[in-house]
Amino acid sequence: MAETRAFGNGGRKGTAFGLLGVILLVAGLLRVWGASGDLWLDEITSLNHLAMARSLPSLDTWLALFFHDNTHPLNTLYLAAVGPGAGPLAYRALSVAAGIAAGVRLQLDLKTEKYYWLGTHEAAVQQALARETKPGMTVYDVGAHLGFFTLGLARLVGAGGRVAAFDPLPENICALRANLALNLERAGNVQVVQAAVANVSGRVRLYGGSDPSRARLAPPPASSEDSQGVASLTLDEFVFHFGEPAPQLVKLDVEGAEGMALRGARRVLREIKPAWILEVHGAAAAQAVWEELRCADYKLLSLNRAREFQAPEEFTRSHLLAVPR
Repeated sequence: MAETRAFGNGGRKGTAFGLLGVILLVAGLLRVWGASGDLWLDEITSLNHLAMARSLPSLDTWLALFFHDNTHPLNTLYLAAVGPGAGPLAYRALSVAAGIAAGVRLQLDLKTEKYYWLGTHEAAVQQALARETKPGMTVYDVGAHLGFFTLGLARLVGAGGRVAAFDPLPENICALRANLALNLERAGNVQVVQAAVANVSGRVRLYGGSDPSRARLAPPPASSEDSQGVASLTLDEFVFHFGEPAPQLVKLDVEGAEGMALRGARRVLREIKPAWILEVHGAAAAQAVWEELRCADYKLLSLNRAREFQAPEEFTRSHLLAVPR
């Protein structure tokens, strides 16, 4: 009788371990399968809550967040354990949750770049790009950084369109190429150009490269800031000398060098007349943008087209849409 009871206990333990093994196997297969899919809602919430947890004031607040009904505690602990540096099979490349890049997979640092995977980055710019971009267009992304807008634009123009992504920094180009490799089904129409878009072709100085998202051609007031030499080209050379397809739309974000980029695109402005969505960084940049675009007979509008600017002082630190008259 004792032997039978012992055997029965051993059998139940074996069944339990077998069931646990099946669960772990299924969970592992789901993790591998998920590496090529979109980010699930509970993972988005878990990752967002992990990012918030570091600044919560008390344990009870942290526990309330941790056990939120959209957060799976075990998955939250798992994601915290593997960290954002783990490989895609252990920690899936994050899929953007919303916006023009929804479904795009990106390798991100959640401490500083969570607005990309939430899809909230520069929402007004995304809305303007979604409205102005049409399937089949050729679009330039000048200042591509890690490729959030590049891949969003590739999605908008479709297989029949084309996106040229410009960035001068090697670390940005590496991040951009890595993110394109994660999205091969979307990135076949993307051309990467490692160069600063400026008013001259050859070599220029790039300042503030220690922050890849803020590096700029415009020199700072104090010359002590770090700088490096990078390759440069003009959009006129890119189109008319190299024979690349001309753009119907240009997204320009070059941290204060907007005037330099436009001066190097005077023939493109005059003959091709693309629309421009650009961010202006300061009074000097606004004045240069105003002069170049007005000379090319463009009107300068708010991103939603509700207002036409009448002077450069009206858009010294804002985004704008420029279209030919």
